[in-house]
Amino acid sequence: MSKRLPVRLDALRAAERGLRYEGALPLRDMTRLRALLADDGGSAAVALDFHQAGSERYRLDCRITAELPLVCQRCLEPVAFPVALSLALGLVRSDAEMARLGHEREPVLVGEDGELEIAALVEDELLLALPDYPRHASGCQLPAIEPLAEAPADVEDEPPRENPFAGLADLLKH
Repeated sequence: MSKRLPVRLDALRAAERGLRYEGALPLRDMTRLRALLADDGGSAAVALDFHQAGSERYRLDCRITAELPLVCQRCLEPVAFPVALSLALGLVRSDAEMARLGHEREPVLVGEDGELEIAALVEDELLLALPDYPRHASGCQLPAIEPLAEAPADVEDEPPRENPFAGLADLLKH
């Protein structure tokens, strides 16, 4: 088991050897995700278990936990969004292998040389886990809205204005 997550690795060789990796990836390094966060502090804890089932079935069990600081869409204040993912992935090199994988595992396409970018995989899964409209679960502390003042009396006494398009109705009748 390795405490350090590699940036990229030969996933097929890791599966053949039954390797396990654990570590943390900083949120500030995930550029696509960072654009959606209230701040980029913190990290995602990742555990990767590579294994092989059969001669050509390479698998990856992946666990990702993080607390993402999102922006509440009701009050625009930060809200913590906990993420706990457990993924069963099948490592494939081509569309043909993807078709043979079946439905028990989600396919992950690796390069021809078996290379897999760990940070990109984790960032993709975190992006997919985001809610459409993040908001506080127990309600937001929105400021009180004062009622509108009543309209001045002189506005209510104005005669109704003439509709400039009233003449068009007569033209349409002919």
